Amino acid sequence: MTAEFTGRHVLAEFGGVDSALCDDRDRLEAALHGALTAAGVTICEMVGKQFAPHGVTVLALLAESHASLHTYPESGDIFVDVFTCGTAAGSAETVAEHLRAALAPRHVRISTVLRGRAAEPAEPNPPTEPEPAAEPDSAGARTTFLPAQHGSLCAPAADPL
Repeated sequence: MTAEFTGRHVLAEFGGVDSALCDDRDRLEAALHGALTAAGVTICEMVGKQFAPHGVTVLALLAESHASLHTYPESGDIFVDVFTCGTAAGSAETVAEHLRAALAPRHVRISTVLRGRAAEPAEPNPPTEPEPAAEPDSAGARTTFLPAQHGSLCAPAADPL
């Protein structure tokens, strides 16, 4: 069976997260593990690092690719990076939503990058403007969704002749 060369890469920024949570390696590892399990991806290995004087990084190696959290307790911010590929490609957004529920950020910015064949549009589409920021949800969090990136970031060089 040939693997499908397609993927979804979710990049998120969570702001307004409890500072103590941002500096708690065990709780962050549990949150990431729970989000990955709920999304149905396969965890191969997880590793975390507590930094001095503060901050935590948690990495998960997945059969489908990877996920990570990088925290800034001094400002209550977390970078979230989830990449899933193949038939599980759609799971990346599910992981991010479970993390959002577990970490309770007040501000959220999420962008999804389609990669591989998922980035190949059936027909060329004109660029679209980002939608305006959403109203706060019931928990007071604001979410800004950035437009997805499609295709290659590098164009071929023009033929000088």
